[in-house]
Amino acid sequence: MHQPAHRRTDAAVFVAVLVTGVVLVMSGRASAQDVAVLGSALSALYAAWQRPPVRKV
Repeated sequence: MHQPAHRRTDAAVFVAVLVTGVVLVMSGRASAQDVAVLGSALSALYAAWQRPPVRKV
């Protein structure tokens, strides 16, 4: 289960990606499809970064 600090970080990252996507689409710099690919890639990177290290026994 996530700790409260992690929830705030998760929410901040979500909002940052969402706002970036909206700005890119509204400015005409990227299509909605491009933003979807970017969001997926950033989500995967964030998930990998947040995963706890594997402990070797």
